[in-house]
Amino acid sequence: MRENTERWMELARLASTEQDPVKLLALITEINRLLLEKEEHLIKTRTMELGNSKYDKMRIFIADDSPIYRKLVETTLAPQYAISLAKN
Repeated sequence: MRENTERWMELARLASTEQDPVKLLALITEINRLLLEKEEHLIKTRTMELGNSKYDKMRIFIADDSPIYRKLVETTLAPQYAISLAKN
């Protein structure tokens, strides 16, 4: 996993100076793939460490005036956190 970290950082350095749009897109695509791989690894590691019980996860309290935004944040964070929503 460490070599992936070094790899995406090197690709980011290359992307910062790349002038060719096709090459830049290829670099960004590879950076994205490596970062998604890293995120999946971290989620799996955290899930194994904490277990699958919602009581083992960090708890987040969501309060917003908009029910749409509350649901959006809940849906986004629910896989990794135990969510509590404020009532209106």
